[in-house]
Amino acid sequence: MQALQIRRNSVQTFVGGTLDNGLGVSLFYSGTKGNGYREANNKTDIDDVMLKTAYQITDADSVALNLHHYEGFGEMAEGLTTAAYAENPYQSNNPRNYFNGRRSDVSVRYNHKDDVNNFELLSYYIDSFRTSNLESAPATGMKRLDTSPRDYQVFAIEPRYSRTYSLGNIQNEVTVGYRYMDEQSSEFAGRTKNYAVNAQPGEFIARTSSEGGTKAHAFYVDNRFEIGKWNITPGVRFESIDTHNSFSAYNNGVLQNTVSPSIKSEEFLPNLAVMYKATDNWNIFANAGVSFGPQQYNQLATTSGTTAVSTLDGLHPEKSNNYEIGTKYLGNGLNAELTAFYLDFEKKLILERDAQNNGIWTDLGATSHKGVELGLAYDFSYLTDALEGLKIYSNYTFTKAVAEAGDFKDKDLPFYSRHTANVGLGYKVNQWSINADMFAQSKQHSPGSTSVYQTEESADGKLGDIPGYSTFAVRTAYDFGEQLNGLKVAAGIKNVFDKQYFTRSSDATGGKYVGQPRTFFLQTSFDF
Repeated sequence: MQALQIRRNSVQTFVGGTLDNGLGVSLFYSGTKGNGYREANNKTDIDDVMLKTAYQITDADSVALNLHHYEGFGEMAEGLTTAAYAENPYQSNNPRNYFNGRRSDVSVRYNHKDDVNNFELLSYYIDSFRTSNLESAPATGMKRLDTSPRDYQVFAIEPRYSRTYSLGNIQNEVTVGYRYMDEQSSEFAGRTKNYAVNAQPGEFIARTSSEGGTKAHAFYVDNRFEIGKWNITPGVRFESIDTHNSFSAYNNGVLQNTVSPSIKSEEFLPNLAVMYKATDNWNIFANAGVSFGPQQYNQLATTSGTTAVSTLDGLHPEKSNNYEIGTKYLGNGLNAELTAFYLDFEKKLILERDAQNNGIWTDLGATSHKGVELGLAYDFSYLTDALEGLKIYSNYTFTKAVAEAGDFKDKDLPFYSRHTANVGLGYKVNQWSINADMFAQSKQHSPGSTSVYQTEESADGKLGDIPGYSTFAVRTAYDFGEQLNGLKVAAGIKNVFDKQYFTRSSDATGGKYVGQPRTFFLQTSFDF
């Protein structure tokens, strides 16, 4: 079965410049319009515009103001059952699914920088809205529709100051800062009554609503010491976070009860970074630190049947000890980096689903994440002038992330690949450039949340192993230069060999999702 023909246009434009008085203004626009490669994956309509301004007040002082607005709409194809995927992986049986959202934000940044001092004040405000309609099939021959609109506002301000100084023969830079953030959210979840497949859905009936938010304070300080070839930076961060939620449950649209849990978390988070500069081209580095993630407001309450209940007694904040050690080389045409990492979570949270498809946050327990990242790039012109313009680049990551307790102890965590890699070859001659790329990942797991770690595929397509795959892409471009206002034209093919692959989802509209098929694309750009 072939994918639908994709007709999707993406546009990016930029206009701007800097005046003699130091005022810079630039306007960016990007938009995506058209259809996807599955049924009911059409009518994508995304507009994204940003106005950036900057003014150099003095040689040491500058201020910048950014305004940004985003609006998007599009249909969303659902995950397929195993049988439906086998019949036609590009089909969709829920044509009423869609997403819709907007976001407006403003940020202002002031900076003072001289020979020894650097002060920065950043503040921003975000106002966003998003909603979606998701259709599901709760019974044979029946459908129902869920909606979940949300309003979300964020205000933040962060002053930061650093100063360089000497202490004997040791060069230092101390940095101190503070960040305040206030998040507020209003959410609603509604569902229609069940309706026949060919019938129209009725009105949305309230199921839950919430008014939640977070106020967070963070104070941090660190000091970088330069001692010969060593750079050593110890630091500490203190976080104080207040989270609350007023959560209401409804039965057939009738309010049942409201709970108002709140939690305050305070943590000191130390960190240490060390770098040794072995040569001008080669350094060795190591980092250690503690990360912390408190419960979010939407994790503080849930429903039990049609009753709102607090989850404070059953959940814990996420906290981990993080370590990495690595080395980097840059010179003689070679750019190479090797890093080993280890993350040890005391507690980790996971979103599960109950019989009514409600999202339930629960403790997954202790987990560990360890692995190695390798990046290599080489410019062949360093070997001989005959290979001028030829470059190769690659990245490889090995990760082993497993549960350290519970029924799934020593089993892989869901939805990640132990091996991911990409390799690319680029060649540029005169005004032509050609690139060929390969991406590959090993298998993933969707084991479910029962006491059995499921590897065989389930009938609904949500559970079971996900095979690994690899795809290839090619792209060629030509730069016409200034004689045609900087016109650039490029064409290429994604998934050259039309490899069919899929992923899974275990959420409310989960199942099997086919990957992007062979896709031809054309790109153009020019200066005006």
